[in-house]
Amino acid sequence: MNFKYHTNLQNPANIVARGSMYLSEYEFDFQHVKGKNNLLVDYISGEKHGHADMSVDTILPASMNTQTINALIPQELSDEIILAAQDADDDIQKIKSSLQEGKHKNKEKYFIIDNSGLLMRISFQQNYLKEDICHKTIVIPHSLKKPALQQAHLSHLGIDKTYFILKERFFWDGMYSHTVNYVTSCISYCQYKRKPYQKQAYGQTPIPTKPSEFISIDIVGPVRSNNYVLTVLDYFSKHAELFPITNIQVPTISRKII
Repeated sequence: MNFKYHTNLQNPANIVARGSMYLSEYEFDFQHVKGKNNLLVDYISGEKHGHADMSVDTILPASMNTQTINALIPQELSDEIILAAQDADDDIQKIKSSLQEGKHKNKEKYFIIDNSGLLMRISFQQNYLKEDICHKTIVIPHSLKKPALQQAHLSHLGIDKTYFILKERFFWDGMYSHTVNYVTSCISYCQYKRKPYQKQAYGQTPIPTKPSEFISIDIVGPVRSNNYVLTVLDYFSKHAELFPITNIQVPTISRKII
């Protein structure tokens, strides 16, 4: 890619314009490297050069902060973490109390696991055989909604795929709308999402005003006798001419047209 040429275009194509906008965030310092010295392009599998004999610790000394890494990587939401968050959530405690007393108006939709105490929700879904399948999901308290979204969207999937991951295990009111808001506000997803391909619009077709102003040519062959046939069509009159030619070299075709 000729970087200087593409950055100086007056009306670049959409894909070139997006690439130029992305690269404009960085500062460049171009240096020419001879091919025989350009060993870094295949640094991993190439021959040893420069620092290749040095240990990784010597080349890249780094102190790893475990707390920082754990803060950046979403942690797996275990049953113990969810149970502790449920116990600290007032709304979920009210649901658990009403279920234990048998007073909850939607008691057929919720239940509490005896051995763990987790609040679960029951829903019925139809499979491809139109059979009702009982689906059990964990009720997520307000404090764990964002960690659950982070965990499901870790690979920066789209809205539907992220929601599918969530609904297979979790439940909370408004989960789909929260998924939409979270995914559409993810910078990495919005930046690298593959948008639907749109064909370029047809350009303006010139309209001829006199004979021989615009012509089209084509070559048919090889055929018998003469090897090729040169076809010439006048756009204005629609008149066509056929010329037998022995080769398709530029001088031969030019003499026939002129």
